[in-house]
Parts: sequence; structure tokens; C-alpha cells
Amino acid sequence: MAGQIAGDVDLQRQRVIAAAQAARSQVEPIIAAQRAAVTARATAEKARIATAVATQRAAIQAAAQAQRTQATEQIGLAIGWAVGAIVGLFIASSTVAAIVTAVILIGGAIGIAIYARFQEFYADNPGQDAGFWRGLGLVGLGIADLTGIPYMIEGIVGQRAFGAKMNTAQSAERFGMGLVFLITAGIATWRGVKWFRGRAPTTPPVERPPVERPPADPNQPPVDPNQAPADPSRAPADPTRAAGDPDQAPADPNRPGRPAARPEAPRGWRGTLNEFGKRLRWPARSAKAPNMPGPNEIPVGEVNLDEVRAMGVDEAWARQQAQVYRDIAGSEIGRNNPSARPRAEWLEALADRLRAQPRGPGLTVTPQPPPPRDHDDEN
Repeated sequence: MAGQIAGDVDLQRQRVIAAAQAARSQVEPIIAAQRAAVTARATAEKARIATAVATQRAAIQAAAQAQRTQATEQIGLAIGWAVGAIVGLFIASSTVAAIVTAVILIGGAIGIAIYARFQEFYADNPGQDAGFWRGLGLVGLGIADLTGIPYMIEGIVGQRAFGAKMNTAQSAERFGMGLVFLITAGIATWRGVKWFRGRAPTTPPVERPPVERPPADPNQPPVDPNQAPADPSRAPADPTRAAGDPDQAPADPNRPGRPAARPEAPRGWRGTLNEFGKRLRWPARSAKAPNMPGPNEIPVGEVNLDEVRAMGVDEAWARQQAQVYRDIAGSEIGRNNPSARPRAEWLEALADRLRAQPRGPGLTVTPQPPPPRDHDDEN
């Protein structure tokens, strides 16, 4: 009897164990599937949060970079004006002042670029020292950064030189900065070369004696070559010009401090000297900024020789008027005329261009009418 009971108990135990194992085998896949689903949802949520954080971080960095770029441009413009003003106070020649200002600004830009390179290196490589060779490379990259080419290469490769890798947004930003620097450097170089070609004469200046002009009236005596001829076809002096202006001041050799001749427009010009200067677009400087070109002034290299010849300008007139303005600049009244010296240099360079590029055969000179008169004063 006891043996039968023990057998029944053992049988019941086996049945319970089998049922438990069967239930476990059914529940475990469900639990595993639920666990996998929870893990997948958590992973997806984590990825979504990481993407959102990265996007916000990139937007914040882009906005900060734009603000830094704008601030840098404003600071650079202010520094450029300040340096130009300081140099202009000590250097009278506009050409020398422009060269000195450009050298100072380029040197400052190179220093800032090299400093930025070292800061990026230490940020990408914390605790490391640049050393001699890497430091030399960073200096070279800082100098070359003015052209923007290193930035463009780093943007294409996707990694900063001696630094960390960049994501797509950072690479695109790096390439765009390099492209902007390259375009800016190209425009600055082109404008500088164009400006210097316009300032420098194409041929060495040649000292030529004054040319005697035939009188307008055959019954009149010959014109004194040392005195600018009076043109009866010219209109009277511009009433809008201030008294004492050397462009309208009468020649008076007996009064000290005044030149022996006064500026004159070419024969055939039917307007005032003020209108002629505006049409010719020669230097007209302000007393507040004597080393800065006027708004209507253009370099000699940009002057259309056919147009100025049509206005009656020739080499002899340009050299004669250059000497007149040199005399004005060296006189007492020249202190109040900041345009005299640059205008003399401008006319001398124009005479050199007219001599180097003579008018072709068969071309005639037709005097052009003056522009509409306004009331703006010109120095």
C-alpha cells in the first residue's frame, strides 16, 4: 500500500514538472520577444534623441560661427579704417600710405590665422604639444589660409589638418569658408594690381619743354609758353567755387605765395574747369581725408584715351597743367588744396599714357559739350 502511494506521488511530481517545463517553454519566447521589442524601442528613441541633439548642436554652432564671422568682418573693417587713418596722418603720399596700410593689414590677418590654427590643434588634441615640425606646418597653413585653399581641401577630405575628423555639416562649412576666402583674395589681388597699374606710369616720365600754342586769333600776338593762354570761348569762372580756390585764383606773380600760372581747361572746352574735371574724373580730394580718392576719381589706367582726346586733351596740355598743379602744391595756397599734388601726378601719368599710345591716323578731335552744371564744389 505504501509503495503504491509513493509511486502515485512520484508520478504526480513528474506530471507537475512536465507541465511547468511546457509552460516555461511557452512563456520564454513571449518574454524574449517583449524584451527585444522594448530594447528596439529604447534604441530607436535613443537614436532619435541623439539625432535631435546633434541637429540642435549643429544649428547652434552654425549660428555662433555666423555671428563670429560677422563680428570678425566688422572688427576687420574698423581696424582697416583705423590703420588707414593712422598711416594717413604720418605719410603724405597716398600710394605709400596705401602700401603701408595693406602690409599692416595682411600681417595682422596672417597672425590671426596662425593663432586660430594653433587653437584648433589644441582643441582637437588635448594634452598634446604641437612640437617643432607640426608647429611649422601650422604656421604655413595659417599663412596659406588667406587664400582659402587649405580650408577647401580640409572640407573635401573631411578632416582638419593635424586635427579631428568633421561631419558632413562641418565639412560643408569648412569648404564654404575656403571658397569665400579664395574669392575675396582673388578680388583683392585683382583690384590691387589694377590700382597700381593705374597709379604707375606706363613709361618713364620724359621732361619736355613747353609747347607754344598758336593764338586763337591770327591778329593776336603769340602766346607766352610759360603762361597758360586765356581762351575767349570759355565761360566765366564758376560762381559756385569758393573765393581763394587755386583752380579759379587769378595768376598774380607780384603777390608772394601764388603760382605764376593758373589751371586751364583745353582749348575748345565750352564749360568751366569744374565741369571739365568732373568729366575727366581727375583727383578731387577732401581736406578731411586728403589721402583717400574722391568718389568721382578713377586711376589713370582706366581713362579712355579716345574720350579725353575728344575733350581736347593732349600730351602737351597734360604736362603743362601737371607743372601748374605742382607749382600750386608747393605754394602757400597749396596748403588748402589737397587735390593739387595728386592731380599733378595724375596728369603727368596721363601725359605718359598719351605719349605711349598716340592717336591713330585719320582720327579727328571733336570737342564734347560740357556736362549739366550742378552746384557741387570740386578742389
